[in-house]
Amino acid sequence: EAVGSLGASARPCGKLTICSSESLAGHRLPEVLQAFRQEHPQVRLILKPASYAEIKNYLAEDRADLAFVIGAPVREPRFVAETLRREDMVIAAAPGHRLAGRAGVRARDLKGETIIYSGPSCSYRLSFERSLAACDCAPGSWMEFSSVEAIKRCVAANLGVALLPAVSVEQEAREGGLLTLPWREPGFAVQTQMVVRQGRWRSPALLAFMDTARRILAQAQKKAPSPSGKGALNRRSGT
Repeated sequence: EAVGSLGASARPCGKLTICSSESLAGHRLPEVLQAFRQEHPQVRLILKPASYAEIKNYLAEDRADLAFVIGAPVREPRFVAETLRREDMVIAAAPGHRLAGRAGVRARDLKGETIIYSGPSCSYRLSFERSLAACDCAPGSWMEFSSVEAIKRCVAANLGVALLPAVSVEQEAREGGLLTLPWREPGFAVQTQMVVRQGRWRSPALLAFMDTARRILAQAQKKAPSPSGKGALNRRSGT
């Protein structure tokens, strides 16, 4: 539970417990945590990577003050969600895969492929499965892992392809360990969102952290290359 001072200066202090999906915990939040710690060293931070289902339980039971999730817009009335940025998605495949050289991939291009899914509570998996079903492109076979790192290792071993946030595979694509192809399926919206429980008291520490997250992620988005540009990810996918 967040503990904050309500003194004259409302100086942030106490403890904040933050939940996050694995992709964001490893690739979006480190800069936010670093900036906040420099600005508010008196606040104790606890970060808990968790599945989407676990995150919702943590928030609903007040075992976490704030959460960061990646996926479709959160619309549950018990939560208040704020979109911080849009996330590009890619199909990750082993180097030399038959899809290499394409400017992008749609669901119909994956017919017969072995799909490596993220866990059942992943917030964008359901949208992915619906996209495949809508064009009658059932996978030839499939596997499932809750860990993004496990998924990447299996993809690199040419055991299948996976849909992942581009930010989670930037290093592997840059180093040539994975092929990444932009996911071009229409109507597929994935966002990084900051979520709190509806009606929760927002301490000075919580408000300060939310402000820091907005600022740092907005700065990162301005620096990011355009999806249609010549960044490292797209160079390897033939665009």
